[in-house]
Amino acid sequence: MTKHAMECWEAQELLEGIAIGAISADDALAAEAQRHLSQCAACRKTMSQRWAWNVQLTNAMANVAIPDGLETRLTERLGPIIPSAVSVSAPQPSRRKWMASLAVVASLVLVAFVWQPWQPSSSLITVAMVDANIASDLTDLTPYSVPPWSPVLPLVWRSFFQLEADLIHHFPAGSPRALFVAALVPFEFKGSQAPPLLRGRLVIVPVSHFRDAPGEGDFSTVSDVEYIPGFSRCVWREGNWVYICYVRSVGGAELRELQRLMRESRNFT
Repeated sequence: MTKHAMECWEAQELLEGIAIGAISADDALAAEAQRHLSQCAACRKTMSQRWAWNVQLTNAMANVAIPDGLETRLTERLGPIIPSAVSVSAPQPSRRKWMASLAVVASLVLVAFVWQPWQPSSSLITVAMVDANIASDLTDLTPYSVPPWSPVLPLVWRSFFQLEADLIHHFPAGSPRALFVAALVPFEFKGSQAPPLLRGRLVIVPVSHFRDAPGEGDFSTVSDVEYIPGFSRCVWREGNWVYICYVRSVGGAELRELQRLMRESRNFT
């Protein structure tokens, strides 16, 4: 039997279902949707737009009052939920049944979301939030695995650093699902003539989930460097990503040295 190739609309619906918790990321169809996403530039663009719209909707709903009696009217329309008296083993759902079930679950999740108090500030990541958590122990962070985001390195970094999957961590530790899109990557570089190792952490955030995203830039030339306890830090944006680079600092020049090495040298790793 010829295997049915997943279409873009199917992958997109499944990816949103995974993100809201309606579908397990370990499900076979979920894994297929993630593979589709990794191979389909159109879906990556569409999913980025969907998530940007979700954030805009959250912000727009911040001051919208929930009508009195909404919960009662919805309950009357949907009817009571009556648990089954007999427990049976459900067969594995087909692709068509999965999609139909997902549509129902997504609708219920949307209803539940309407009943919740809107907290737009909790759905956007800020530099201050990252600063407050950047020194977290890596053992407190979990491996990065939630779609639809697939973090990518800044352009200039790609000549010097390979982004292995086991290096990527969810950030901050214990963050709610809305903030679970941020990724942290620890790094260290050694130049041929630079005495100490240059160690630090790179935080990667989709621009749609970042409050007050900076303008387009490039790591090797970004000029605005600030200092927080133990680190030098700079922030810039490349396309759909915001990057925050923290270099462990003693004298204050370590981040500038890393920029110089990436700008002028190929002889370091």
